[in-house]
Amino acid sequence: NLRDAFPKIATDIPNCEEAGTLNPIVGLIALFQANEVIKLITKKGKLLVNQLLIYNSLQNNQFKIKLKKNKKLDIEEIFKNSTYLDSNCTLQDNTLLITASELKKSISDSTIEIVSILNNFDETIPFNVHQKIPYKTFDIKNFKPNFNKKYVIICARGITSYAVTLKIKEKYPLLSVLSLSGGITKY
Repeated sequence: NLRDAFPKIATDIPNCEEAGTLNPIVGLIALFQANEVIKLITKKGKLLVNQLLIYNSLQNNQFKIKLKKNKKLDIEEIFKNSTYLDSNCTLQDNTLLITASELKKSISDSTIEIVSILNNFDETIPFNVHQKIPYKTFDIKNFKPNFNKKYVIICARGITSYAVTLKIKEKYPLLSVLSLSGGITKY
């Protein structure tokens, strides 16, 4: 069971969508999983039981780790008590959000400072941004705000930008900072 290796659900790291994954790798892993189901149904081949398959696409190799049942864990209890909800999917505070239509109305305001936290600098953004700070390298300690500006933090879907907005607001409570609701995909 995966919980034997990783008993706690990691909630403090970005999910695959936010961190960025290589789509062919996701497809490849899905094919591995589908193949296991086919072997189970047809009762052919050797199932990947009590093992964790790790695939390294950079080196194009894979290896298996044998998993031992963790007798201290009650897997059924963990399953029943876990929500499996992404912590980033909690309701966002509307006072920290700006809608696409609101941003469109105020985009020419000289006090607006738009900060992109997209990891991919080549991603198309439908408007000009003033700063590009990749989410993977964003560090609140290095963020030096201008209190005369109103910051709008943007990302693809409004999830990581909201997380960054919360960090900035925590460190600088008096700073005007908003997250683009729904990200640039909803713009």
